[in-house]
Amino acid sequence: MSAVSRSDVFRDAIERRLLIVSEAAVKLGPAVEDEASEIDWRGVRGIGNVLRHSYDQVDEAVISLVITRELPRLKAACQRLLSKLA
Repeated sequence: MSAVSRSDVFRDAIERRLLIVSEAAVKLGPAVEDEASEIDWRGVRGIGNVLRHSYDQVDEAVISLVITRELPRLKAACQRLLSKLA
């Protein structure tokens, strides 16, 4: 068995966190779509399926794009929604 590289561990950690975000979006349900319509909720939910079932086809460039472009937008939307609840 070969050693796992640091980059593999880092990538696995990122993908695991994206799975958690995806599952959380599933649990939020469709009601959140009206409250934060600027978010591609179908895409957020769908990335989990890709990571679980098509993991051998995951494009690192797409993951990088999600991290740099989409996650900040999602975070801002979630913070806005949480502030409404407070």
